[in-house]
Amino acid sequence: MTRSNTRACFAALCLASLTLAFSQTANAAYQGPDRSKLRIGAYFLRVKPVVTDAHVRDLKECGIDFVFDRFNSKFSRAEYDLYAKYGIGAVVTWVIPGKPGVPGTMRDTVPLSIYDKVSKEFRAAGRMHKVIEAMAIGDEPSAQDFPYMGEAIKAAERAFPECMIYLNLFPSYAFRATNTVSETIAQLGVATYQEYIDKYCQYIPLDYISYDFYLYSRENEDFIAKYYDNLRIVADACRRTNRSLWFVPQVNSCVPDLWIHENMLRFQAYSSMAFGAESIAWSCYAPGWWSKNVLTAEGEKTQQYEKLKVVNAELQRIGPDYMRFRNRATHFVGFADGCIDLAGMPVRPMASLDAGSFIALRADDGGKLLIGEMAARKEGGGDALLVCAADDPYDKSPKKRTVRFRIKDGCEVRAIGGQGPVPLASAEDGTRSFEMSSSAGVLLVADRRP
Repeated sequence: MTRSNTRACFAALCLASLTLAFSQTANAAYQGPDRSKLRIGAYFLRVKPVVTDAHVRDLKECGIDFVFDRFNSKFSRAEYDLYAKYGIGAVVTWVIPGKPGVPGTMRDTVPLSIYDKVSKEFRAAGRMHKVIEAMAIGDEPSAQDFPYMGEAIKAAERAFPECMIYLNLFPSYAFRATNTVSETIAQLGVATYQEYIDKYCQYIPLDYISYDFYLYSRENEDFIAKYYDNLRIVADACRRTNRSLWFVPQVNSCVPDLWIHENMLRFQAYSSMAFGAESIAWSCYAPGWWSKNVLTAEGEKTQQYEKLKVVNAELQRIGPDYMRFRNRATHFVGFADGCIDLAGMPVRPMASLDAGSFIALRADDGGKLLIGEMAARKEGGGDALLVCAADDPYDKSPKKRTVRFRIKDGCEVRAIGGQGPVPLASAEDGTRSFEMSSSAGVLLVADRRP
């Protein structure tokens, strides 16, 4: 064989090897999250000296489906084996490059070739694992980087075809609840939050919008209007572009002496679901930022564990019926014109709601109800309302009230709450009613009679 033939054979062998390697990567079985479920996640399971079987079992019993955390050289593969044992997924952070240190510099500092390089190194080190559902490409980026970040996400998807690529956005108040207007603009990279979300939809090729908002990081109650408006802007964008809404609320606290109440957890979950949230990821389960987490640094449970376990169990009960439907609008019933909860928001509160199969829905006491109007994902599947009792988001004076409505002819209606089926009373005039407590959620499902 001549030298030229030898070189040709060697080149062909190399090409075949590269083609095989690429083919094996490209054809890797997808192991991303089950998007048909209401998914409940948490940030971080980092405890000293090591994560044990009991820690992961407790995580599962707390109702957590997935965990955000690092998988670097200091992270034990044995931990992911425990995740696999208990059926918990992982979103890996700080592995693939994402948000640059200086906003607007991602194109100059993160070449697209880096994603293939990182993927090869990650696999060669034996760090790929069957529990990895997603690889995080960044957290709270500036809109200045969205055009290039869209290209980077596509490159990351090619490098990690098994996984979803995860990106989380700023809340409307940007990095800190105490930001000035100029600081917020500097961090968002645009003048308004609406523009921030619009540019995400224009440039980012992901079929969801994920963002965090820490409602209880401020003690002044006018923050609730910012919370609702943030949900409104993201939910409108999700409906307009056929994306899913993913939400990151808080279970820990930065306010001195405030341990987030069970009803505060409940309110964050059900209010976000009234806007269509399909993923709720609590921060933080173990220490990551702030304090009063679910676990201490040594892995001991705090008072937050039982609170979160109770609320997550409620979400798991309502989740299967809730995910049969997709949010198409959110209504504010029983909110007074000009109330502080809706300050500056372009919404019209109403005294009662007519929507889909439901007529004249309201609370007997005229209290605030946040209502998600929902349509079945499958044709002929009826419609639904997710009702959140929104009268007491700060859990200062919780109470019970009766919610009353009528149902259109030809429909059967049932109610599902955090404890399972909710009894519906029927009056002689055809009115149906049920009881619910402050911050709770009830799903009303209307099915057409055969």
